[in-house]
Amino acid sequence: MKKMLAPIIILLLPACRGEFYDPTTGSAGASETGDDMGILDLGDGDGDGDGDGDGDGDGDGDGDGDGDGDVAGCGEVHVMFATSETYPADLGGLSGADQICQTHGAALDSSATWVALLSSGTLSAPIHARDRITVTKNVVNAQCELLAFDQADLWDGALANPIKFNELREVIDDQAGSLRFPFSASESDGELNATGVSCESWTSEDGGLGSFNTIRVEESAWIGTSTTSCNANRGLVCVSQ
Repeated sequence: MKKMLAPIIILLLPACRGEFYDPTTGSAGASETGDDMGILDLGDGDGDGDGDGDGDGDGDGDGDGDGDGDVAGCGEVHVMFATSETYPADLGGLSGADQICQTHGAALDSSATWVALLSSGTLSAPIHARDRITVTKNVVNAQCELLAFDQADLWDGALANPIKFNELREVIDDQAGSLRFPFSASESDGELNATGVSCESWTSEDGGLGSFNTIRVEESAWIGTSTTSCNANRGLVCVSQ
């Protein structure tokens, strides 16, 4: 009796070409090599920062991902503070004033850009504080308390809370008022004050130039309600950009 051999069937399968999600196109695509097996390469943390981190793999959120924009631990806002030191009206112009703010602001957030809240120029060629300060988010003080919701709210003459704090998050409480009434030369709407005086665009300490507006850091009615002259030493108010 002859034995019957069971047939052996050999199946030839094509090489796998896995699919992966391509974030640049928003669709699935085939991997280029058979050994990919369709696994998405998440990278080693040294990419370009498109994710939650800053692109250097340390997850500190300094890149252009989800962690971007946090200022001084207050979130994605503009932070406003008054300086802890006073200065003569010869600030070295607006650029010198901005550098003073940058130096003080580093105590809150060294990665932020800080700008002095000052108007400058003359009535015929004004430089308004509201044009120097870009406001696209909520504005808060150094303790993260809301001051204004947006640009219009900032320049309506009243804040939700006083500025009140310096860059060390300390309350401004000097009795002489040099820190409590910083320079501004601005009206409540953020434009150069009506006298046109800004100490020759913040390059002069000549008291004979006239008076100009200051800021009240302790009050919600914060700007355009008090004055000083160019021979006084005052603090500055600084805003993150």
